[in-house]
Amino acid sequence: MNLFFLLFLILFLVQTIACSNLVLVGGHLADDNEVVYKRIISLAGGENSYIGVITAASAPEYAKENGEYYKKLFEKYGANKVDWIPIDLNHTSNNDNPDVVSMINKMTGFFFGGGDQERLITCFYLKNRAQSLALKTIQRRYSNYDAVIAGSSAGTTIQQGIPMVTGGESWDACEQTKPYPKYDPDYPDYLTYNPDGGFNFFKHGSLDTHFSQRGRQGRMIRLTSYGKIQHYYGIDENTALVVLDSLSNNPTMEIISPPDEVSGVWVMDLSQSSEYTKNDYWNIKDVKASFLTEGDKYYPSTGKYVIANWKTSLNGREIYPSPMTPTDDVFSSPDANSRQNKRLKSLTRTNPNKFTKVSTDLFDSKGDNTYGITYENDPTYKVFFEKSATFNSEGFQGYKKNLNYYSIRNMKIDIKYDD
Repeated sequence: MNLFFLLFLILFLVQTIACSNLVLVGGHLADDNEVVYKRIISLAGGENSYIGVITAASAPEYAKENGEYYKKLFEKYGANKVDWIPIDLNHTSNNDNPDVVSMINKMTGFFFGGGDQERLITCFYLKNRAQSLALKTIQRRYSNYDAVIAGSSAGTTIQQGIPMVTGGESWDACEQTKPYPKYDPDYPDYLTYNPDGGFNFFKHGSLDTHFSQRGRQGRMIRLTSYGKIQHYYGIDENTALVVLDSLSNNPTMEIISPPDEVSGVWVMDLSQSSEYTKNDYWNIKDVKASFLTEGDKYYPSTGKYVIANWKTSLNGREIYPSPMTPTDDVFSSPDANSRQNKRLKSLTRTNPNKFTKVSTDLFDSKGDNTYGITYENDPTYKVFFEKSATFNSEGFQGYKKNLNYYSIRNMKIDIKYDD
């Protein structure tokens, strides 16, 4: 073995194993999403991987069944060993079980499934908010660069610090006086959050999932601004935000998605934004919004975006003379659904992805700005989208396997009460 090859091997192992890596999926992780499953396995050690599946966010009657589902998938995609970690609402005492903790201590990767992130809080924290022995062990494995942390939906949301979103719709988030720390059954769509946060493995801002599909931009702008957090990351379904060397001074974020699907991650920068009140209603201006898709990278320590080299700037080669007709459902409201869909309104949307579609269309037009209004009224909110010279806004577009990918860097967003 020559010296060059040995050095390359050492660098490769450091990058894939001996780093504090995260793979955060925006929910609805498909069973055929080979690229995401294999990335988790690779970062967990590949042929030496030992994946722990955690489904404590599930309703307890389905936790074991869901654990077996993910166990089979990780085995299918090449994990060396996979075990379900038997901690759920019916077995919270296992968070201090020596046999369970011993098993956790040998694992090289942990995958948190979806459901309700508050169940994960109940299962892995003690009543005084102290970490259980199981969570301490996972934390130690991660902090010592011995294991990758991955999750989907609630399993992604739980990885952030303070505050952690727990529910709500975008229009309600804008309309209500402030976000609330407790769920109110009389106002089921109000923005709520956990003031103590989640597990705090992700230390770069706030997280949200099912993002473009459920129009969650408004709710997270409101919560992030309220919590004085400068950045948040909204991850689309079946798409992963991969954070390499997350605990270092210079982590790298990458976006990966299956080859037959176009989706991405919104990065919202509120460092230059400001809130104000108009007619007693909340408003915000100067949010800097970027949309990253397959192959793009972001460096949170410097704020640098690197767009995939197979994408080209849209400046001067826009297709449309003007932006699309302004949408009247900018946050993809569940209330726009038909009565037949009312029972599933939280899962289905008549107008999914509207915020993202308006944004990408703007950058593929010669126009400088556009807007969209909320489906709900009294009050109506208007979202303004702008190519800002001050922010150095730019759009990019490229084709890969016959799919059309857009990326956006530093678009200006204002959300205003419309009187």
